[in-house]
Amino acid sequence: MRGSLVERRRKCGNSYCGCATDPERRHPGIYLSVKVEGRAHAIHIRPEDVDAVRQRIEAYHRLWQLVEELTACEVAELRREVRKRRRGKR
Repeated sequence: MRGSLVERRRKCGNSYCGCATDPERRHPGIYLSVKVEGRAHAIHIRPEDVDAVRQRIEAYHRLWQLVEELTACEVAELRREVRKRRRGKR
């Protein structure tokens, strides 16, 4: 899955809570930040799901690395074909 995990700190709305007056005491939350069909989304991730989401993001990066490597191989092959054709015309 494409995206990033980000931490946001928010006020809870309780006027007696420390987060109401001290930004350092705001409550943390983990969100998946991702752009889908041109729109940005931030989806709250429960603490027990963070590792699974992180693994999915890492799998996406591994897959993308493979796509990049395959693309490099294909570009190299196309260049070899072009050089071969040019030699044949001479």
